[in-house]
Amino acid sequence: MRAKRTPGRFNWMEVGYWCAYGAFTTFAIAYVMEKGAAAETMGFMAAAFTLGAFLGQFVWGTLSDRLRTCKTLFLIGCALVMAANVLFFLHPLGAVGIALYALIGFIQMPVGSMLDTWVLRAYPEETFRFGRARACSTFAYAILMPVQGNLIRRFGYGMMPLVSAIFLAIAFGTALFTSDAQWRDASQKAEKKINRFSYIARLGGFLAILFGMGLANAPQIQLTALLVAGVGGNVVHQSYVMFANSIAMSPVLLFSRQIGKIPAWTRLTMASAAFVATLAGILSARSPYVLIACYLLNGLGSALYLPAMRQIMLENAPEEMQSTAQGLGDAVYSSMAGMVSSAASGMIIGAWGVHRMVAICLGLQTACALILAARMIRRRKC
Repeated sequence: MRAKRTPGRFNWMEVGYWCAYGAFTTFAIAYVMEKGAAAETMGFMAAAFTLGAFLGQFVWGTLSDRLRTCKTLFLIGCALVMAANVLFFLHPLGAVGIALYALIGFIQMPVGSMLDTWVLRAYPEETFRFGRARACSTFAYAILMPVQGNLIRRFGYGMMPLVSAIFLAIAFGTALFTSDAQWRDASQKAEKKINRFSYIARLGGFLAILFGMGLANAPQIQLTALLVAGVGGNVVHQSYVMFANSIAMSPVLLFSRQIGKIPAWTRLTMASAAFVATLAGILSARSPYVLIACYLLNGLGSALYLPAMRQIMLENAPEEMQSTAQGLGDAVYSSMAGMVSSAASGMIIGAWGVHRMVAICLGLQTACALILAARMIRRRKC
């Protein structure tokens, strides 16, 4: 059967890949907590995951740009994630568990970024299709979270690798029959080569803001299990927290064509403001149900952030570095910032508790929001 490139196929790939992430990686910290890991250990595991993701963004992104393929590497990535999930499930603790969790991060997050690049390359003049594809995945993720939480409660954590494997198979099978991303020919590539080393300098301020936002936002995503436990919740409450986060993202991403008319930097400012409101709510939360409401705001912020970041990177990166550029944005926001934040958060929680950690994140995110707001006001005056 001849490979095709249609929006529906990308929707299925996004759904399969990110639901696999939801079924396994989202509950990984809760799994090691069930196994008796200390808060500091969980913090370092999260840091190892983000370190792996940080390094992987450059490895996978560079391979994609140099080999001029997204499809082949995506297929390899799906198979490797499945294998790494099984190994981590069998050996979740100690140095082996930390190393395996880092390996999952090294593969899973960069390959997800590469999938996003694949969608953007398939429809360079219709970038709203990326938002719609991610809307499908976040909606499916939202539905999956409470289902998976209850499956784990009823049948045990063995549901993690099983359900994840099913969704990875969906992503893999769909990718087999989808056309690869398109690259310009060598002559067009050579014309734009001068931009290869200059675009990072042009985006220095943008990357600094991404780092600050990621530093403040990482704990509420990677250490959700600890936050839920801190207000008396359990793995089922955690699943509803993630449901709220994802269900709030879906309508924003679904209408990305209309929302995309708002300038990308303005959407980034709105995202940071939503994250500030989220952290303020988490700081005052005393029950898992208040936490669930807070994550509705976090989902709104994430849905505004992701397409805005993708658009800014797409517009500023040279043609021959599109995969690397998208990976760089994710590496700075999710990986590099997440690695520092998660390790520090685990130690802060162990020494002073969850509330002190959230208060520090709130202060940092507020600073980022004020910087972005000042930039937006200054540009409007000009």
